[in-house]
Amino acid sequence: MNHSANHHAAPNHAAALRIALAFASAGLQAPASAPRMVCNLGLDVGSGVDSSDCSAGHGGIGAGSGFDTRGAVAGAVAGAGAGVGVGTGDAGAGVSDASAHGAEVRHLDLDRKTSPLERSIATFCTRGDLPDFDIIVLHQPWSCLSAEIQAVAVDFVRRKLRAGGVFAVSYHCRPGWAPLAPVRSLLAQTASRLGAPGANAPDNTAAADTDTDANMIGQVLDFTDSLLDTSPAYFGAYPHVAERLRSLRTEPGPVLARDYFGHWQPASFANMAKLLDQAKLTFACPADYLDHIADLHLSGQQQALLAELADPVFAESVRDFMVNRSFRSDYWVKGARPLSPLQTLEAKRRPSVVLAAPQPPLSPAFATALHGPGHGSIDALGQAAVQGTVQETVQETVQETVQETRQEAARASVLALMADQQPRTVGELAATLQGAQFTLQQVFEAVLLLVGTGQLALESA
Repeated sequence: MNHSANHHAAPNHAAALRIALAFASAGLQAPASAPRMVCNLGLDVGSGVDSSDCSAGHGGIGAGSGFDTRGAVAGAVAGAGAGVGVGTGDAGAGVSDASAHGAEVRHLDLDRKTSPLERSIATFCTRGDLPDFDIIVLHQPWSCLSAEIQAVAVDFVRRKLRAGGVFAVSYHCRPGWAPLAPVRSLLAQTASRLGAPGANAPDNTAAADTDTDANMIGQVLDFTDSLLDTSPAYFGAYPHVAERLRSLRTEPGPVLARDYFGHWQPASFANMAKLLDQAKLTFACPADYLDHIADLHLSGQQQALLAELADPVFAESVRDFMVNRSFRSDYWVKGARPLSPLQTLEAKRRPSVVLAAPQPPLSPAFATALHGPGHGSIDALGQAAVQGTVQETVQETVQETVQETRQEAARASVLALMADQQPRTVGELAATLQGAQFTLQQVFEAVLLLVGTGQLALESA
């Protein structure tokens, strides 16, 4: 399968913008804004084609509201290509099959139980004709890969990720999944007795195949409903587990089959850090923008305790307990380059955003301030008179929402300014809102939250 030079240009550029925003939040130097080579592993599962792709300046990392492989790699990791392809940036051509072009493929002695997906990933990772990459994205949960294939992937990242490059990966993790382990086993046992694949699953893992059909899953959930009606003591001790069980019918079928009937084990952050250290990687920051806003998840006392922890790996492990995390989506970097305080401020001012989702109608005051009576939209900062009116209106909005947090007020003010659908940088937004006494950090966090929830989209400045 060949790839044209422009086929993935926009998705890859969007991915670079997303990484830059996350790295600015973390105070780190981001990779190049126009990455030359991006590699995707695990694309198009079940499509009948090889599941990895790499391309020159136009890979398959897309834009969106998060990096979460649970949702069929939606949002920031929405794969735009399929097959195994190596693009050449200048020519815009690609090779679709290694063996057809005489590329070296190292011998792999894989376990006979290795899935077709894992075999495809392993074969791709051991090709001899691959370039080095600026970004490598795994489009399947790391926790769903066998230890054998994880080792292959670690070796691949160690060899092929450039210095300063980013590895994007998600995985099921403890402690959030720990109380659910017995439930997964029970669901697998129920499925096996109803005739689904994976009979006689061991107690410590579900072993049903992820292609368990919807009818079978429905029967399993019918049984769990009957079980819940008997008020088992286990669910009394872990009421949130009972709530999770009751909500399973709302989960997409493929996600439900994988998370509750698939072969995988949750990992701890500390173990993940130790494993990726073999590839010379260190933790950069979460890929989910909402995880960058401590006030959304942590109390003041929790934040104070975390601030005392000098070891970032230990701090992340402690934070996982604080929020009872069950799934992580992270960026790891080969050679982190911290920014100075001044560089961090500039990096936070630089991102440009545009309205991505329809918003409720503006109040007449806001509409007049932003557009003027009978006039078109204003630019990023607006004329001085209009800007003054905007600031006055924002001040009124802040007073009206005094019962809400300052962050909520900042978010509402940013959305009001963006209502004319014109792109603005964070720095421009902060300058406009300065009169409302919002700091750059407050505006930056508001943008993080709005991009993270899909209300704003990143744009090239």
